Amino acid sequence: MRRSFGNSLKQKGIHSEIRSDIMGHSGATPTEEIYCDAIALADMLPSIMKIPIVTAHLQPHPIRLLPWVQDKLRPPFSRKRRGTDGAGPGRRRARKTKGAPDRS
Repeated sequence: MRRSFGNSLKQKGIHSEIRSDIMGHSGATPTEEIYCDAIALADMLPSIMKIPIVTAHLQPHPIRLLPWVQDKLRPPFSRKRRGTDGAGPGRRRARKTKGAPDRS
């Protein structure tokens, strides 16, 4: 998509510095990169408006969510939480070492 977008800008005759600013690239020369700020978004708009809308022929459709997403439930394929010791996602339980007393 980025390549297609950049190519569309180039084919419409948009200057390379403006293309770089629109696509978020750093400058090609130290002067462009260090001493110049990106152009304002309002100044980019005329260049962006030259790009054809390739999805203009598509008809809008309503979004259909999966039932469990719509009802804000957990995914049916998710694992149940183990225990109630506070070890949730991303947290590890302390390992038991041999001979250590059981803390439960």
